[in-house]
Amino acid sequence: MRVDIVTIFPHYFGPVSEEDTARDVGPLGVSLIGKAAARGDIDFRVHDLRRWATDVHHTVDDTPFGGGPGMVMKPDVWGAALDQVLSDAAQTPGGPARLVVPTPSGVPFTQDLADIRSRRYCCPATTRR
Repeated sequence: MRVDIVTIFPHYFGPVSEEDTARDVGPLGVSLIGKAAARGDIDFRVHDLRRWATDVHHTVDDTPFGGGPGMVMKPDVWGAALDQVLSDAAQTPGGPARLVVPTPSGVPFTQDLADIRSRRYCCPATTRR
């Protein structure tokens, strides 16, 4: 199973090679998930969201429209990133890619749901809180 992770903190997941594959250190290289990756059951690809930003500072967030506290992610950057990642994933055997975007109002992610999803390609898209 191939899992692509799009993040603004790619090195959190450990050293990333030029092919965007996570190496065997960091949270993806330890415990049971690390063993699965070492066996080749899971292929992690970690992508830096800032690669798709077009401005000089590689900005991926902006102030909310109408003002207010906090920041929001820029949709054009996410759109370009997901278009490319999902397009690249279409070349991977195993059926069409599935984009996973967790939300507080979504369906709880249970072991049964994980088992069903593991039969397909998965690209989780998460943001920090």
